[in-house]
Amino acid sequence: VAAVKSTLQRARARLDEATPSEEDSDLAEPDEPAARALLEQYIAAFERSDVAILERALRTDASLELLPSRTWFAGKATCVPYISQVLGEPGDWQMRPTRMNGQQAAVVHYRGTPFGVAVLSTTTTGIRKIVAFGFPELATQST
Repeated sequence: VAAVKSTLQRARARLDEATPSEEDSDLAEPDEPAARALLEQYIAAFERSDVAILERALRTDASLELLPSRTWFAGKATCVPYISQVLGEPGDWQMRPTRMNGQQAAVVHYRGTPFGVAVLSTTTTGIRKIVAFGFPELATQST
């Protein structure tokens, strides 16, 4: 019993350290104008093939996940070079704003063909995470 109580105390202390306080948190609510502006920047970057726009919107610690593959990138320094390789020409990507799981998202088409949905996790300091769901059926079902 003493060992279990000791383990629980240590675990609670670690959770308290890991949980940000309200004043330390920089999470942006999806409905905030700043979060919407970040989504608009994301869409503009792809539709205009302008990596500089996206680079300004991403946080230094941004991450990118590409599903269904196991590909992921951590940090702006690795995300930006990858994205710049797939941007293509202006007009290759078409996106429409939407929401998924309460977050800002974009329905994505590539050269007129359904591609999937990109979901953004935003903070007051920029885009923290992009999860690109490469499932074409999502692009045709999302409204």
